[in-house]
Amino acid sequence: MQTKRHLIRPARLSNLRQENYLLSARDELMKTIQIDVLSETVNCPVVQMPGRKYPGLVLQGDSLRNLLDSTEEICELCASAGGAELSEAASSLREKLAGFVAAYEQAMKDAGRELPYPKRS
Repeated sequence: MQTKRHLIRPARLSNLRQENYLLSARDELMKTIQIDVLSETVNCPVVQMPGRKYPGLVLQGDSLRNLLDSTEEICELCASAGGAELSEAASSLREKLAGFVAAYEQAMKDAGRELPYPKRS
């Protein structure tokens, strides 16, 4: 399979550059790196980050939030059904997704970008 190499740059660029770094909207340095793109499939491109053994998926922020919302609904249904083992598994999934959402939201905030969905508490 042929892979494409892409240079990752933030959507918002400043004219100031220092080596492989760019300034964010908050004048903080962001690194510019090159990645291998194995697939450009819409809503789930597959990329290989430098230093990682396996490639990963790029998940859009709104899709990530939708997964967490669905998982929270499943947790509520499990709790009402009384299946302790299923409820624990769903809760574990919810916590993992919530961690990803929190990391995504923090990165968007640090970059001075708006979320593609309304912020929930």
